[in-house]
This record gives sequence, C-alpha cells and structure tokens, in this order.
Amino acid sequence: MSSSSSILNGHITSKAEWMSELRSRHFVYHRIEPHATSARALSEDAGVVVGRGTFTVNGGLVFPLVCTEVYARQDGEWKLVHLHACASSQRHE
Repeated sequence: MSSSSSILNGHITSKAEWMSELRSRHFVYHRIEPHATSARALSEDAGVVVGRGTFTVNGGLVFPLVCTEVYARQDGEWKLVHLHACASSQRHE
C-alpha cells in the first residue's frame, strides 16, 4: 500500500491498525492547520466535536478535511470513542 493510496480511500481502520501506521512512521503528520471547530454536549456523558482544517502529511500531501470526534464519559473519564475524517470541499489559503 503506497502512502497516497492509504489516505482517504474509504477504508475503515481499527485503532490497532492506525496506531501501527503512526508508530511505523508510514503515516506522518507534518502540520495541522485548524480553520473552524465546534463542540456540542449530547448529554452529561457524551459529546461531539467537529473540526475543519488542512492536514499536511507524508512530506507534503495536503488534505482539507472535516473531522468528527465522538466522546463518551466512561468510568469518570472522557474517552474518544469514534473518529471520522472526510475530504472537505472548502479550501483555505
């Protein structure tokens, strides 16, 4: 799998797979430029954060992305339980 083909291809990656990609440095973040973020509490124990930004990875591949993160309070601690990223149609300079 090449660096560019493994990004934004619709593949669902497990936490173990993603951590392996990061540890092996097969996928490296060089810069994350946030453009907008919003957060919403769904209940006392759940919330959603949506962010839009430009991600530069693997030596220069640039992707405008929208990321949605779902958090849940488990055993008194907030945990990221789901992350979804997709290409954004908006570009920022």
